[in-house]
Amino acid sequence: MSQFRFDNSASPISPEVARLVGRCIADEGTEGDWRTLNALLETDDDVLDYYVTHSGLNATLGALVEWESEPPVAAQRSRRSWPLVATIALACSLLLSCSLFLLNHFDRTDSPYVARRVFSTASDLLVSGSPLHETHIEPGQKITFSDGTVGFSLDSGVDLVVDGPAELEIVAADYVRLHSGRLIANGQSQSAAITIETPRCRIQDQGGRFGLASLAGQADNIAVFQGELNLSRQRKSHSLRRGDAVRIDADGAISRLPTVLEGLFPNDHNVNHSTQADGLIESVTDNVADESVYAFYHVAPSGFGEDAVAYVDREHQWNSLGPKGIPPFLQNAEYVMTMNDDRFHEAALRIKLKLRRPATVYVLYTECMYVPEWLSRDFVDTGYKIGMDEGPYRQNGKLIYADRDLAVGANQSIDSNFRVWARKVDAPGVITLGGVDIRVHDLPKPQYGDHNGSNMYGIVVVPAAAE
Repeated sequence: MSQFRFDNSASPISPEVARLVGRCIADEGTEGDWRTLNALLETDDDVLDYYVTHSGLNATLGALVEWESEPPVAAQRSRRSWPLVATIALACSLLLSCSLFLLNHFDRTDSPYVARRVFSTASDLLVSGSPLHETHIEPGQKITFSDGTVGFSLDSGVDLVVDGPAELEIVAADYVRLHSGRLIANGQSQSAAITIETPRCRIQDQGGRFGLASLAGQADNIAVFQGELNLSRQRKSHSLRRGDAVRIDADGAISRLPTVLEGLFPNDHNVNHSTQADGLIESVTDNVADESVYAFYHVAPSGFGEDAVAYVDREHQWNSLGPKGIPPFLQNAEYVMTMNDDRFHEAALRIKLKLRRPATVYVLYTECMYVPEWLSRDFVDTGYKIGMDEGPYRQNGKLIYADRDLAVGANQSIDSNFRVWARKVDAPGVITLGGVDIRVHDLPKPQYGDHNGSNMYGIVVVPAAAE
């Protein structure tokens, strides 16, 4: 195995520590090396950042909002608690190429191991009842910890990020039993199919990304962020696709999970038992009464900005229009990823947005569609605009817009113009938003980008005090 070499010229860590990290990642570190590195990871933010950046783990805690921005430059780096540093760095590592992912994994030829631990912020991580000093996991070992977050890379090519308290077994490279805990599973296009079993259900997935929460006394919660999976329980099987979320109760009954909030699954804003009660949005529900529909609204905390994902069921992104960039009052705001398919409910749709505190609610409505009565009545057109970059997606098994690629950066690849509408809400409670009018204006080409048919609106919420 070749020696890993890193450019450490601009790094705050010493060359000796860089070489130590290199030996451990290259699977050439001694037990003493690993003990030294583990001690550094627990006490030094810079070493933890450096290790996670170069470890090649492709699991992403930012998957809930699908971060795809550039990692922050060193000059802008702020000091944070080290568990949060780890998760933010892990989110950035999603951008590493598949070749780096494969290069940094241990040599699998005739390996007796099925996985490796890539990082841990747990204070009491045990494997088969003993503290885990080595990184490699043997088949069938029982893993427990009461706090923190632990990242594993399965030998099948799938990464798991698990929040404590948790109890699980990595039975094989493609089979995991989650007795209790919350996780994000992230597969690559070349990864093998895996099965994750809980006391209530079994999930079979290949190359997708999904969240799973299975805790004693609570319903299992599952949300699909990429790809598709098969869910089985009590000899019944369900196919779930991107944008679907369900809960499974103690009796095995399955129902739609309409809202996915921060804290339900691991992500870069939720480490070590943070709650789901910090955001402005308490829930998002609708009046769609179709038992075959499992689509969810995803609340993304502090996530709105350039290249933010627009919908749970589409590869579409929000982008700025022209030189002024994203309207400043929208930057880093809490927002809702709606379902693009919601537009097909037209005027019959009702979305109930429950707010915890007074706020200003913004609706991003495509410029080329007719404005519905509820929007012009309850909201004010701010005069600001924002763009949308539309990527390919699958519908009924068919790839739509296969010739389109998502661009990165401001004012790039704009397919649709949206107007920003505002409404001030003076007290906590529920407000109701309606459906869209899918009739399309025949508009001239806009100043920036293009007008490309119909799309569902977006929802952004900011605190009233921020106005």
